[in-house]
Amino acid sequence: ARTGFVHESNGKEGASSRAWNRAYVEPLFRWREYFFEPKLWVITSTDEQNKDIKDYYGYTDIVFGIETASRQRFTVTGRLGLEHGSLQVDVSLPANSLFTGNTMRPYLYAQLWTGYGETLLYYNVRTTAFRIGIEFHP
Repeated sequence: ARTGFVHESNGKEGASSRAWNRAYVEPLFRWREYFFEPKLWVITSTDEQNKDIKDYYGYTDIVFGIETASRQRFTVTGRLGLEHGSLQVDVSLPANSLFTGNTMRPYLYAQLWTGYGETLLYYNVRTTAFRIGIEFHP
């Protein structure tokens, strides 16, 4: 399990300022290649400009996933705010043949996001995005 305190801010001032603080606990459950990671939090403070963030972020993220023996990783993350929610799907596939050497492990990566809260500035705007790229693991 993980526990902690998080401060998140977009670093802006005035009407564009967004910030909030929360304490969280994140139990980690693993069974063979499957995992379940609920992250539960309590909001301790917010900026005046995003005082309704609980309606969009709620109080939990729930992650379900699988990581195969060949290190392929598939995850689904859901967040249900008090009035809105979001869904994120991530796929990570080893790509060792693309790079030589043993210092970094490259992965092909794809992500689909849909819902509210993708960015702190626009936490209350519904967005959908698809990304592809390469990630490296030490």
